[in-house]
Amino acid sequence: IDVSHHNKVDWKTVSEKTDIKFAFVKITEGSSFVDSKGKKNILEAERNGIKTGAYHFLTPRTSAKRQFDNFNRHYVRSASLYPMVDVEMIKGTTKEKLNKLVKEYCLLVEDEYGVKPIIYTSPELYNMVFKPSKNFWKNYTFFIWNKFPKHPYKKTGLKRCIWQYDPG
Repeated sequence: IDVSHHNKVDWKTVSEKTDIKFAFVKITEGSSFVDSKGKKNILEAERNGIKTGAYHFLTPRTSAKRQFDNFNRHYVRSASLYPMVDVEMIKGTTKEKLNKLVKEYCLLVEDEYGVKPIIYTSPELYNMVFKPSKNFWKNYTFFIWNKFPKHPYKKTGLKRCIWQYDPG
């Protein structure tokens, strides 16, 4: 699951009454927004045995460095999964500029934490922004949400792809 301040989560119930084993928790967005429940969600989920990763919601009109600085200031190091960058918006930029922004952000994450971040995106943005330069992205893990129940990315050549089915 992925959660943010918009969701009220009882992590004990999630742990005891569902098959959910991991969650990605929003920590930051853009250059200044901090999710008011992010840190608490990570600590509570981990305390209840659910592995967590922290994510940053990328905005296309702010520099990668400013956005990474915001994420890095609030990153919860007790999160047990790799950091993730949420790429859902192209409004206000081009696919080429967005690709460059995500590359810059990912390289900052790699330099700081020593791991490649997971990239959360839609099938449309994957095909438009990332697939044309798939040689650069081939060693990244993509977390792709889709409205269809069949995994659409088995034949992409991606080494790792997490698929999230979201019917609505």
